[in-house]
Amino acid sequence: PAPTSRRRAEEEEEDEDDFGDFGFPDDEEDEEEEEADEGYDSDARYDEEEDLPPPPRPSRGGRGGPPPRKGAGSRSGGGRGGPPPRRPRYEEEDEYDAYDAEEDEYEERRPSRGGRGGPPPRGSGGRGGPPPRGSGRGGRQSGGSRRGGGGGGGGGGRRGPGGRVVVRGRGPPPQPGAFTRGLTAIRSSIPDPTAVKDAAVAAAAAARETTSKLSSNVYREVKGLTSSELEQVMLKATKPGDTPVKGKHVERLVGVTYQISGRYDIYDAVLRKLWAKMTEKDWRTKTKALYILHRFSSDGAPDHQAALKARLRELRRTRDPKRKEKYFNSKQLLGGDASVESAKYRAFLARYAHYVLLRAQCFGGMFSEISEDPSKSPNSGGKKGGRSPPRKPATSAALRPEHLEAAQMILKSGCACVLKDGEACENTASCVERVAADLVGLVGAVAAALNRSLKNDGPNDGSDPAVVAQWCEFYSDELLPRARRMIKETSPQLDAYGLFLPSRMGASVPQELLQRGLKGAEVEEEEEEPAAEEEEESPEAEADEEEEEEEKVKAAAPARAPKKAEEPAPKKKAPAPRKPEPEPEEEEEDEYDEYEYEEEEYYDDEDA
Repeated sequence: PAPTSRRRAEEEEEDEDDFGDFGFPDDEEDEEEEEADEGYDSDARYDEEEDLPPPPRPSRGGRGGPPPRKGAGSRSGGGRGGPPPRRPRYEEEDEYDAYDAEEDEYEERRPSRGGRGGPPPRGSGGRGGPPPRGSGRGGRQSGGSRRGGGGGGGGGGRRGPGGRVVVRGRGPPPQPGAFTRGLTAIRSSIPDPTAVKDAAVAAAAAARETTSKLSSNVYREVKGLTSSELEQVMLKATKPGDTPVKGKHVERLVGVTYQISGRYDIYDAVLRKLWAKMTEKDWRTKTKALYILHRFSSDGAPDHQAALKARLRELRRTRDPKRKEKYFNSKQLLGGDASVESAKYRAFLARYAHYVLLRAQCFGGMFSEISEDPSKSPNSGGKKGGRSPPRKPATSAALRPEHLEAAQMILKSGCACVLKDGEACENTASCVERVAADLVGLVGAVAAALNRSLKNDGPNDGSDPAVVAQWCEFYSDELLPRARRMIKETSPQLDAYGLFLPSRMGASVPQELLQRGLKGAEVEEEEEEPAAEEEEESPEAEADEEEEEEEKVKAAAPARAPKKAEEPAPKKKAPAPRKPEPEPEEEEEDEYDEYEYEEEEYYDDEDA
């Protein structure tokens, strides 16, 4: 190779000093430190950056190329045939401009002659210098494409500022977009539909149980504000609570019967509303509704007592269109809440409901059907000339056999309402207090009827001694002792709640009258025996009497015949049509005389 001049060698050394280690692997440590200071991750951007093979050089007759420069092998780490070092990455465009300005100062190098090789061309291998503007940039572009192809198609070259090709390698898989990530998160967060259904059903059941009382109370308040006065009082009186029905509410409900005439039926609406309360689930509401019906039956106006009994019997035979059962049936009345708390009161509710319905259908007031005196009933006639109706016997309105059967059932069901273990509370105590008061009233009513019937040495005229004797037996053997026993057992339980029962039973029947009533039946039996014997002999006696009458008629017939024969003339003279005239005149005169007699007698009585 041609010797290189000293001046040329010095210029090359100056070039090396000017460029320094620009763009070579030795500067990678400084570059990494700068990137670490700036927080820039170069590996994240260029993950798979590969080294490009050196471009092929045209060979000249087998002569070797110029020898590598001093220090080039140590820096490049591989001589002329080794892979070129990684090229630096620049972010600032000003650096590329400075690089191009310095490149113009270099001159073209002469081709080497002979075996001695000169310095390798820049960019051809080894360390290399900056490429020329024209051909160097084109070579870079082709090399960049070759590098991209050598990487397996993972990334291509991109021409950066200053003509440099920036090579991108294959990075991590692309991250999903925001919409995809959101949709995936929504899908993963959606629970199982079956689990959602089960949870919703369980939550609804729990909410229904916990808020049933609150919602029912709110519904009652709202309905009370928008309903009539009767409905408002009814809602307040039957409110499910541990406190019994207030007295003011009962007075307002029962007082309606005294304000409205008995000609109007008010119990149809009242009984339907009470039945609606009895079908609710809470046992306290049922008990309060029965208590109100009990008070209507015992304390209602006398003019409405018959209407209450008739309407209640009719409704019990009628089918409720809303509940598909008959009104006041025990199945729906005792149904409802099956909790442990209400189970212990269900037995008392059944006994008390049986008593109230039986009492309301059989008797009104304080058993006025038995205690009232039928002789004091007002006259049905309104005219002055009308006759007063005859007095009915006591048994026809008071001591009837059907009343006796009803009184026996009332006594039995009333004594069954005694509180048992675990049934005592304010609501049940108030109900039992009214039952005890009814039994006291029943004893007084029966005693008054017996005293009225047995006075004046025996039963009144027209009474049935056998029925009176049955009433006397019922009063002395069943009614009086069982009522006293019931009150004695109930008084300590009611005293704990401030309810006090009377210590005396009221009216009573003396033992003498009771014995007289019982003997009246025996006397009647003795009288019935001879009456039966007389009835057997009566046909023969009647035949004898008929024969005697016939003989008397025959004996009187010949005596009348001559008298008629002696007076034939006046009858012939009298005209035929005049004979019937005097007869009707006499009848009219007789009727007129009887009517006048009654008038005179009536006015005489009034004057007296």
